[in-house]
Amino acid sequence: EPPAPPSAPPSAQPSASSKKIIGWSRADLGAPTTLLMVRHGVPQQSVEHRFSGINGFDPPLIDLGRRQAEAAAEELARRGGADVLVCSPLQRTRQTAAIISERLGMGEPIVVDGIAEADFGEWDSLNFAEVKARWPDELAAWLASTEVAPPGGESFATVRRRVDAARADLVARFPRQR
Repeated sequence: EPPAPPSAPPSAQPSASSKKIIGWSRADLGAPTTLLMVRHGVPQQSVEHRFSGINGFDPPLIDLGRRQAEAAAEELARRGGADVLVCSPLQRTRQTAAIISERLGMGEPIVVDGIAEADFGEWDSLNFAEVKARWPDELAAWLASTEVAPPGGESFATVRRRVDAARADLVARFPRQR
């Protein structure tokens, strides 16, 4: 039977409370910046399964959406809150953030354009069946590739690049915060 591997000395074992990132370098990178994304509560457009993007109709939350935002706020409070609260410029996200902010005793949420919903162009406010009836080829191409945009809108690949840039900016602006 092979001998058991030697255990690391106590000083080399990470503590459960440590928030340091340990990598190949010896540099202490400190505590990470933690981003927690909360989806906005639902507006009527979501209930009706309608496209609702950044440049179309900007619907408010419905009662169910406000209850969802309140539940998210309670969960965030249970997890210890947050240091910074950001939202997109859309009304439903600003309303959700305001509910969370009030519950957590935070200030005004910071509006960040780069994290906004996709621009669905001419499909905005239409449901899937309506889009399929009017733009069957465009819809098929959009469903087949994240590089294809709806007519007058933006592709999910473009959205990803925009959101990735906004995320990187948030990490740089709010280091070691959550």
